[in-house]
Amino acid sequence: MPVIYFSSNTAGLINHINELNSDVISIDWRIDIKDAVSYLKNYPLQGNLDPLTLLGTEEEMFKRAKEILINGKKAKSHIFNLGHGVNINTSVDKLKKLVDFIHEFKCTEV
Repeated sequence: MPVIYFSSNTAGLINHINELNSDVISIDWRIDIKDAVSYLKNYPLQGNLDPLTLLGTEEEMFKRAKEILINGKKAKSHIFNLGHGVNINTSVDKLKKLVDFIHEFKCTEV
């Protein structure tokens, strides 16, 4: 069974996370995905949109999601996800728009 290691607020421990025996490393929004890709070269990554981004404008949400998707392509592999759970004040409509954006996104900027 695959093991996904999730830690929160551990950007300062990334060198130690790199030593784990895990199949996938899930990262929160406190570490830039470019840094995670650089330090965790041998791991597929999961993450890392700040969940509070979904409380802002759609324009900002799509901009940040695009940055994560583009930089996540440089990882061994990447599973787009929030950096943690969904905030209780997040609208379902906005979540649906984010999911649609992720599914329709064509990454040509790698």
